[in-house]
This record gives sequence, structure tokens and C-alpha cells, in this order.
Amino acid sequence: MQLTQKINNVVEKVRRLLLSRVGFWAGQTYGLSPGDNPDQLTIHAQAANRKWVLIVGRDHYYESITEYPIGNLRDLKKALKIEPWSFPYEGVRLVQITRISPQSHRVTNWVVKAEVLEHQKSRPVFMVPETACFQALASSGPLTISRLGKTVLVISTDNGLMSGIESESNDDSVLTFWRTQLLSLSGLPHDSAVSPVSETNFAPQLIKGLLRIIKQSPMAFFVPLERSTRSSYPWQKALKMALLAGFAYLSFSSLYVVMTDAWIDHRLSAARTDSAAALELRKDIRFMQAEVNEVATIFSEVAPLWVTWDVVTDLLNKGVTVSRINSIDGSVTITASAAKASEVLSYLSNDARVSEVKYAQPIRQAGQLQSFAIAVRFNWPYTASNSQILTKANEGLIGMRKEKS
Repeated sequence: MQLTQKINNVVEKVRRLLLSRVGFWAGQTYGLSPGDNPDQLTIHAQAANRKWVLIVGRDHYYESITEYPIGNLRDLKKALKIEPWSFPYEGVRLVQITRISPQSHRVTNWVVKAEVLEHQKSRPVFMVPETACFQALASSGPLTISRLGKTVLVISTDNGLMSGIESESNDDSVLTFWRTQLLSLSGLPHDSAVSPVSETNFAPQLIKGLLRIIKQSPMAFFVPLERSTRSSYPWQKALKMALLAGFAYLSFSSLYVVMTDAWIDHRLSAARTDSAAALELRKDIRFMQAEVNEVATIFSEVAPLWVTWDVVTDLLNKGVTVSRINSIDGSVTITASAAKASEVLSYLSNDARVSEVKYAQPIRQAGQLQSFAIAVRFNWPYTASNSQILTKANEGLIGMRKEKS
């Protein structure tokens, strides 16, 4: 609930900000004040802040409809640009183009009086005629809009848009004649029903029409730059400065690209030299590793009988009498005599040089001594360790290459 409340507060603040930038001109600038309900809007005199969108009252612009037998929209826009000025006074011309058939278009012209912009402290971005906002609403039937003490009649039919300010005369016959004439010009019966829009409902309907225009064709009501501003602006100098800035940017960027490319080529050539040397070393390492593996394979098939003499010497130092030594298929049989044969067997079992030991003959007692024969197999301690020397060297070489890069 708190998150929803915060979002609603933000939306309301944005809504109030945007509404504060919308003004209505009818001899002076009026602002829009939102109420507690989103559909509640009131109009009041205000000219304090800048207006981005200025809605112009009907009595401050000229409105006309012209049909052109031109089917191509691009050709029509070109024709409108070169068309001579045929309106009763100078001002800002706003145009809305509607296709009525494959070969023709209807152009609705609004020429806003120049004095409207002269009274603005800052030039608005968009200027929208009042009747353009009620055009969609009037498509379902003629409207009379009451606002600021005046009544505007808006008629939108298949023949286009027509509108005007009703007479302020107290004579009903004058008002009826004027309304009947405008209805007849629009192609409607003189007794057509007219729907009223009260002053309290004027501002909400005005904003709804403005939102519809922003969604459909906002650029049709964009306020162009003043001719005096366009003519006084130093376009030639600005073009020269832009060309100079573009040339300088292209020159510096091209120089940067060339220097960067040369530096990368230099780094690549240096890396290529180092990698070539490293590849040669790896080839040598692979060759030497293969030789080491071959030698290790040969030695792994040879029984380590030279260890026999070290073991026999140790037995002699312990008082064992060795009478005979035989070797068959890598197994050494030691024939000896000692006070206890089990002590000799236990000693050899705990010797790291011996991988396997067992009695080869039954033990015989000869006086104080025991005669026995022991079969021994010895370890080759260098097979598992030294064969990895070159492999570690290869890993160290790879590590050095990574540090250089």
C-alpha cells in the first residue's frame, strides 16, 4: 500500500507539473488548476511561468478549409510551401492534412495572429487552436462551448471543420440566424441538435482533446523559429565552424587509430618472437621428455640387484653369517645363519629398500644358530620421482610466458 501511495504521489506531481506548462490564450494567458479529482480542472488567469503548450482561443486565429486534388502527400507539402499567402493577416500558420480520397487531400489552416506570440514572455514549443482540441468531440455532433463569458460553436463533418464565436447580442433571432447559416455551410440541416459543453466541463474536455492531438499529430502544431531569428543567425559562420570541428575530430581520431594500430602491431611482433622461442623450447622439452621416458621404461624392467650388497653388508654388521646369494627373475635368495631367523625376517620387512621378503626354505636348527634361506625383492626408488623433472620444467616455462604477457 505504501508503494502504491508513493507511485500515485509521483504521478500526481508529474501531472501537476505538466498542467502548469499548458496555457490558454484569450486576450491574456490563463492557467489550468487541477482539483482533487483527476477530471476536475479549473481555468484561471496566470502568466507567471513559461508555457510549453499554448492553446489559442477561437477569436485569435483565422480558420479555413481547402481541398487539393493532389494524391501524393509529398507533392502536397511542396505545393503548400510555395503557395502565395492568401489569409487576411500575417501570423503563424498551422496546417492539418487529411486524405479524403486516393487523389485528393483536405487541408485545414489555422493562422494565429502575430500579436499572440508578441505577448508571450517566451516562445511556446506547441501552439494549438482551440477548435482543434474539440474536433474529435464535435465529430458526433455540433457543440457549443461556454468559456470565459463567450460561446464557441464547433462543427466537424465529412466536409471538414467549421467554427466561430457566437454573437453576444441579446437578440435571439440574430443568434439563430448566425448558427443556422454556419450549419448550412457545413452541410447540416439548419435545425440540427447542438450539444452544449458547460464552463465547468470546458477545461477537462480541452485537455482530453489536447492529449488526443499529442498522440496523433503533435508536429502539425509545432511553432517554427521566427523568420527574423533565422535570417539573423550566422548560418555561414556556423557551417564553417562545424566543418572545422568535424575536420579536426576526423584528423585526431584517424591519428589515434593509426598510432594505436602501430602500437598493437609492435606488441604482436614482440609477442610473436617470444612465442616462437617458447615453442622451440617446448619442442626440445618434448624430445627430452620422450628420451627420459624411454630410459625410465628400460630401467623399470631391470631388477635393482645392486641394492643387494648394501643390504647384505648391513646383515653382516648385525652378526648374520651369509653363506650364499642367488638371483632368479629379480628375486634374490640369501642363504644365512643367525641366532634367530625371525629377527632377520622382521628386520628386512621394515627396511625401505625391500619391497617383499619371505622364507625360501624351512628353518633348521644347527647348535646355537638357525640356518635359513630368505627370498627378497628390492625397490627401485627413482622411477616415480625423477621421470617428472622435465614435466615440471615445462610447467615452469609456461608460467614464465604468462608473466611476460
